[in-house]
Amino acid sequence: MNNSIINKTTSLLHKSEGLTIDFLLKRYRIYLTEGGNEDKKSLNTVAKAITQMNYFLQFIVEYRNGLLSKASFNYYTEYLQNLVEQDKLTSSQKAMRRMYGRRINLEIEKEGYLIWMYEHKFNRVIQNNHQPLLRNDWAKGFEDWLALKSKLTRKTDYGRTLSNIVSLYLEWLNNSSYQSISALSVNQFLREQAHLKISTLNLYLKAIKRFATYYEHSSNDEKRHEIVLEINSLKKFEDSLQLVNRIGLNEQQVSKLFSEANQKQQFILHLGVNMGLRGSSMLHLKVKDINLVTKKMDVWLKGKNNTMSLPIPPTTYHFVKDYIDSNELQNDEYLLGYKGNKISSLSKYFSDFLYKCDLKEIEKEGVLYSISLHNLRHTFAYNALEKFGLITTSRLLGHATTQITEQHYLQDKSRDLLNSLYDEEEY
Repeated sequence: MNNSIINKTTSLLHKSEGLTIDFLLKRYRIYLTEGGNEDKKSLNTVAKAITQMNYFLQFIVEYRNGLLSKASFNYYTEYLQNLVEQDKLTSSQKAMRRMYGRRINLEIEKEGYLIWMYEHKFNRVIQNNHQPLLRNDWAKGFEDWLALKSKLTRKTDYGRTLSNIVSLYLEWLNNSSYQSISALSVNQFLREQAHLKISTLNLYLKAIKRFATYYEHSSNDEKRHEIVLEINSLKKFEDSLQLVNRIGLNEQQVSKLFSEANQKQQFILHLGVNMGLRGSSMLHLKVKDINLVTKKMDVWLKGKNNTMSLPIPPTTYHFVKDYIDSNELQNDEYLLGYKGNKISSLSKYFSDFLYKCDLKEIEKEGVLYSISLHNLRHTFAYNALEKFGLITTSRLLGHATTQITEQHYLQDKSRDLLNSLYDEEEY
């Protein structure tokens, strides 16, 4: 890699054979912010719309010879569906890519980018004349470098996840006024993602820091050491001590899920609610990991090369035994059997089930919480803290220290305990 990986030019070109992608993106950004729409929430929406418009225009240039027509978005939708079927894109990512084409929700009403382009009779788009922000092979080089640095011996999607995040940052950088990768541009990029959860923002920051280190070792940029030092000095985002980010489900909600679940969904519920397993641990479970004699289960630990042995609760033990027998699973078979063991597939499958049960969002203490597969682990932790105490719960969750358990799983429990200190009848 050389410093051309982040080479940037801000010139806008309007040639007779078509408009450049940069030109259209910047014109559309100006249109969206005309007359207002400059509050934080609106600017976040504008940034997301520009990103999705860029994906669409890149597709038009590469696969439709740059020709824009009323059928273009149908071709784009078919292309996205093919990516989903090839496991190169999740269903939620496909839905995100299709957003903002026809509608965009802003305080001052504006048209989606498709309608805006049709109204202006833009019928041809061409690639930008400057060098691309990325070389075609940068992602593979970065992922190979991450694999080389990793202590894990088993295959994971971690490298691809970080690579996808870096792609978002670099695409944003290409459409911004910043000239190169820097601590300043990273800060601004993360500010524009303020709608994301704190944990997601910290993952974004971690990915960019890892990429910065890779850049330092792979670039001949004279300022690379200085750039990397500045980026690596950026602080993690911190939650307010009073903020509860994720909640456990109550007894009635858990009962509803079990009553409406099929066999596979019940198995997921047992592993999550009764044993506190992460989605990734569920995916890697094989029949041979279940010891029906000792009534224990070997579970892969997050970020480790080893497993830990967990006791199986009685109700879960009998269910697992019946599940293996009824599906005639062999010793080396995966219990859930997802293609390519993709966590996104499992998460989407369970998310669809939550929608069906009308439990995708739950209100508690006047706050609306989005529910996902990981809330099953929080449900287990919430109940286990009362039943087994902090130290044992921490061990069952596979945490290295009790501080991790306190930081991520004690907030919801602590809030409820504080709220129930005094009997309402005493007032």
